[in-house]
Amino acid sequence: MMISARRLLTGLLLSTTIVAAGPAWAQTTPAPEAAPQDTAPPVEAEEIVVTGRYIPDEKRETSEIVSLLSAADLARGGDSDIAGALTRVTGLSLVGGRFVYVRGLGGRYSSALLDGSVLPSPEPLRRVVPLDVFPTALLSGTLVQKTYSPEYPGEFAGGLISLRSKTIPEENFFEFGVSGGVNDESTFQTGIGFKGGDLDFIGFRDNTYSLPTFVSTNPSLNGFNAGQLQLAGRALINNGPGFSLDRFKNYPDFGGDLSIGRRFDIGGMSAGMLVALTYDQEVRSQIGVRNRYNATGSGLGLFSSYDPAACVGYSPSLNPASCGLFQTTQTTTLGAIASFGLEIDGDNSVTAKTILLRKTDKIGESQRGSAPISDAGNIISDYRLAMIEQELWINQLTGEHRFELGAFPDSVFTWRASYDRASRVTPYRTDYRYILTPTDTTFQLSGNPARFGINFTGLRDDNYEGGADFKLKGEPFGFETVFKLGGLYTRKNRGYASRRYSFLFPSGSTAALRRFVPEIIFSPDNIGPGGFVLTQTDGPANSYSAVQEVIGGYLTGEFQIADSVRITAGARYEHSKQTVSGAVAGTVPVGGRCVSAGAVSGFTQPIFCELTSNRLLPAATITFEFADNMQLRGGYSRTLSRPDLRELSPAIILNVEEDVEEQGDPNLRITTVDNFDARYEWYFGDKQLFSLGGFYKKLKNPIERSLSPFGDGNRRIFINADSAEVYGGEAELTLTVPWDSWFKGDFFSDRRAFVIGNVTYSKSAIKISPAQVGILTNATRPLEGQSEWLGNIQIGYEMEGERLAFLFNYAGKRISDVGTFGIPDVLESPPMDLDFTYAKTFDVGGRDLEFSVKIKNILNDGFSRTQGGLVYEAYPLGRSYSAGLKIKL
Repeated sequence: MMISARRLLTGLLLSTTIVAAGPAWAQTTPAPEAAPQDTAPPVEAEEIVVTGRYIPDEKRETSEIVSLLSAADLARGGDSDIAGALTRVTGLSLVGGRFVYVRGLGGRYSSALLDGSVLPSPEPLRRVVPLDVFPTALLSGTLVQKTYSPEYPGEFAGGLISLRSKTIPEENFFEFGVSGGVNDESTFQTGIGFKGGDLDFIGFRDNTYSLPTFVSTNPSLNGFNAGQLQLAGRALINNGPGFSLDRFKNYPDFGGDLSIGRRFDIGGMSAGMLVALTYDQEVRSQIGVRNRYNATGSGLGLFSSYDPAACVGYSPSLNPASCGLFQTTQTTTLGAIASFGLEIDGDNSVTAKTILLRKTDKIGESQRGSAPISDAGNIISDYRLAMIEQELWINQLTGEHRFELGAFPDSVFTWRASYDRASRVTPYRTDYRYILTPTDTTFQLSGNPARFGINFTGLRDDNYEGGADFKLKGEPFGFETVFKLGGLYTRKNRGYASRRYSFLFPSGSTAALRRFVPEIIFSPDNIGPGGFVLTQTDGPANSYSAVQEVIGGYLTGEFQIADSVRITAGARYEHSKQTVSGAVAGTVPVGGRCVSAGAVSGFTQPIFCELTSNRLLPAATITFEFADNMQLRGGYSRTLSRPDLRELSPAIILNVEEDVEEQGDPNLRITTVDNFDARYEWYFGDKQLFSLGGFYKKLKNPIERSLSPFGDGNRRIFINADSAEVYGGEAELTLTVPWDSWFKGDFFSDRRAFVIGNVTYSKSAIKISPAQVGILTNATRPLEGQSEWLGNIQIGYEMEGERLAFLFNYAGKRISDVGTFGIPDVLESPPMDLDFTYAKTFDVGGRDLEFSVKIKNILNDGFSRTQGGLVYEAYPLGRSYSAGLKIKL
């Protein structure tokens, strides 16, 4: 499969190179017809010479190496969220359908901004922002910057993704659209799920998911007597969305969006407002296999196998087809933006904006197979029910003021203040295990109390930011000069808490009772003295609080020292402090940058950890326009990547999506990155571009996700390797050709064909310290999350009111988890993605009506991960078909 994929990618990219040989098509025009003879006497005319540079787009105008997605690009791709749209950009790849990596580097090496403000992440287990929560309908475009410039925060290595929300409109408008779709692996198929609450269809939890009052007043249950534990246990069971999975028919996808823009005058000032809403819902089932391994003396051994093969020949009463991984996820996405802008005069404006983004996953999961380590000789069925609610609330106030300052007549002062909140709540997440022994004909609930749990977790990030920037533009030295200076303060307050409740089993045999569903087993009559007793198994070590403060300032200068040479140089200084308060087991020694914050209590000791840093981050780029519409760029910068607050916490968190526990390390060090970049660019016509570039990065103390043996399974941990190197190259082609240069007829007269292609090759090599030899399985390997090859092709045509495109995306194998203690690395093979989009606008009663269709994953490639050449996880994704209608007034 890998060989055929590379051949296909090579062939497609080669075709774009062949097409590039004909750029003259875009510039050649027929000779004009001879003008009619004029009998009037000739008039002498003064010769007029017009000189100037052709600046086709922002990509060339900026002094850095960037890639852009305009509103037209977003429409052409037909993606509902920006995460999918960004896979069309050179050097970007999508991980888990949600996280965007730049140049194959992991999410920690990329930063995301919205209108200049740093975005918080609602993910408790990743520092990277899940960009699938951003509907493209709320964005006007995106800039991806791959060379660092000091006006941005210093956490920058792979690149920076700057999202641009829709701005105040120039004229009144109204748009409303609806869409629907199906997936041939999920829609109308039988899925699994639970009833839940009355508001699940819009992604909000109601009181069904609330922790009962009797429990919430004392979540730890400490000090409760037998009677109070009985009341708490009954309340926990009586409330909630239920504990049994049912079968449902998966309904089709549905979505809608609404946008309203208005311009008006207030007291002689011009004002505008924008309101936009989006709603999307889809249901996807994943039916496949999931295996987990541990190291043995002879290689890898299974400690769990959810696979039909694990059930073959076990018992006549067991159908092997009932074994494997079965998961259904109902995803609801809501987005809203409200923006108000006031143009005081031609030089001063103020804008206020609030954005609310929500993504809720309602998950039902069944895994059936074998677990040789924990339940040897038995067939097990693990069930999980979860409602994961993520929310981003962004509030921003910005101002722009133009002024003259001596030799700098074209100067701008901008400022911004923002408060953002990211949260993630997982209420009543329930997991439990049923077992089929060789002597049984029916499954029964495991007699181990740890195999049944009701979990409540919550994460909240409060981000405060204030920044100001000056841009001074003029010719104080006889050539165009731009000075930029400014400062930024950010503070992030994070809190994470987790509670897991279970039941202690009564003495004596409960085998007959445990054959029923959980609602009957833990019915109120069975809870209390002599029956099941509620217990809380999470301790302080599973919760933490943290603060990160960063104070930064910068100064840069951009100098057009010659007509063909532009130099930009500057530096940023950042002071940061990260603190984490949590707890560890009482037997764990405290050291490094952590101190014990109190006496050991209940087998845990509170700790306080602090990581401070003062860094000077220089950057410089040079642009040489050595020929008309051709230029060469080169740049160097030093940047950093701090450990995420979650990675500094010793708290243990269950990654529900991947079914693995994760634990941080308070002694992680900051990663330092030296970046070298170069790129050749040729702008050979309107919407015509060819570029070829290379990059090299040297990383010190890179942070990696690793798997470490723990108990009867693995636990994900975070480590610092000693160093790493990353190098590679990128090529990009954008070519548009009027069809009437090839064909004759009205159909071809206004259509322009386009070919957009890019390919990225990157290699990395990591070095580990002597202390890590014997811990990390592979001493030499690529960085976690990096694909050697990335490629994109877009082929189609567009005209006013119509567009058609085929879009191909390829990402090579990458390490998703680093192996430790003899366990091999986990490798992910991203699916090759071929999509088709078409949209056409019709005039209906004097109003524009746009009809669009999209087919996704035409090649029907699936998801797979392997470990040591064995299947780690795999399931088909299916093809998706969707259509939409939008009315524009």
